[in-house]
Amino acid sequence: MDQPRTLFAVFLYLIGFLSSFSVFAEQFDQDFSGQKIIIAGTGDSQKLLRNIARELESKLKGGKIEIPDTVGSTGGIKALLAGRADLARVARPLLENEKKYNLTYLLFAKNPVVFVTHPSVAQIHNLKIQDIMDIYSAKITNWKSVGDKNHKIYPVTREPGDASVKILLKYRPDFHVNKKATKVIFSNPKTIEALVNHKYTLGFLPLSNVKGTNLRVMNLDGISPTIENVQSGKYPLTMPLGIVYKEKPQGLAKVFIDFLYSKKGQDIILDFGAIPIPR
Repeated sequence: MDQPRTLFAVFLYLIGFLSSFSVFAEQFDQDFSGQKIIIAGTGDSQKLLRNIARELESKLKGGKIEIPDTVGSTGGIKALLAGRADLARVARPLLENEKKYNLTYLLFAKNPVVFVTHPSVAQIHNLKIQDIMDIYSAKITNWKSVGDKNHKIYPVTREPGDASVKILLKYRPDFHVNKKATKVIFSNPKTIEALVNHKYTLGFLPLSNVKGTNLRVMNLDGISPTIENVQSGKYPLTMPLGIVYKEKPQGLAKVFIDFLYSKKGQDIILDFGAIPIPR
């Protein structure tokens, strides 16, 4: 590219950046005291969105952004339709029976679903999908069989219908859980708690929920859940994270969505291991 065109491209970038900065400066200057929004729904983006909400609140003049404990994607949409939430957070696109309500779905990130172990499983960095399937079906019961210490494996899973389970089943429909040998847990926070507090455990959940823990993220069939591997589709397990609204967002709800897609919001998404999707 010649110098004039390069300078022009830089000029356009700076104009866009300054324009975006000006819009946010104007929004941050507004007084949102007494205003509160509730963003109900999935636990798969709960930790991530709580951090984004706290960062935004620190920049605003007043206003409260509440990210309540998970009620699931469907529960979030029900809360939105019932007027108990201003926005819904989901880990899937809208279902056919939800589209009749004229809802708007905004995809804001792709979140790798990863297999993680307690730090006591310290000698391996990779698991084959077939070995994982054999562990959950109780054909493999000792970490020694996959290259680690001679110790019993304690696998944990989520309930049927969970977003991570659905993604895993889509990738391997023959994935089967031996219920007698596997602990079923009903939320991401409880899954994290079980994995952190119990040695020799194995589980799976969205990568954004692993941040701030000492859990070990496994490569899957030699492929790590990096930005490049997720974007290229080389890493096969990814979850869509979205926001849903019914009425056109105004006030604090609009500012939150704008911030979610801003450079700062997308930097936070990346920091949590997910891949931001431009608006």
